[in-house]
Order: sequence, then structure tokens, then C-alpha cells
Amino acid sequence: MSLVSLQLKQFRNFSELQFHANPAFNLISGENGSGKTSLLEAIYYLAHGRSFRTSRHQRLVQHDHEHFVLHAKVDHAEQTYSLGLQRDRQADCCCG
Repeated sequence: MSLVSLQLKQFRNFSELQFHANPAFNLISGENGSGKTSLLEAIYYLAHGRSFRTSRHQRLVQHDHEHFVLHAKVDHAEQTYSLGLQRDRQADCCCG
């Protein structure tokens, strides 16, 4: 399975981000605190339903917002699938 694109809204330090993956190779670089690990965490969260950095999803919601949204398109066996979820700061269940 390969990632085609990823959209983040109010996730960690990102108000909004659109990432389009190259099928051959992707290099993520930047200054400290620029969001490299947050981008990887969003991909991991969408794949596993949890963070590798915290057990509380409320900590992933950007400050002064009520929820975060993750949406991705992935390719598998020559088909494209759409995945997404939203986690609310106040709720303990996943909506999406």
C-alpha cells in the first residue's frame, strides 16, 4: 500500500496541510519544530488509529480548536482508496 496524498486540518502545529507523495521517493526535511515528525505522526495515526507520541488524542488537536481531521488517498493493488477520520477534543470515540 502506498500513500498518494494526505490532508491535515488542526493537527499538532498544522492549521492545514496538503501533502502529495511521490510514488518513487519522498524526502522530508526542515528546521527543528517545522512539523516533520508531526507529518509522520499523522500518517502513522491514520494507519494505526493511534499516535506513537501520546496516548491522548486531545494533545494532537491544534490549540484553540475542537477537533483534527486526517484524510488520505492510498494505492493498493492498482486501486485508489480514500481514508479519513476526525477526532474531537471532547469525545473519546472516533468519528469518521
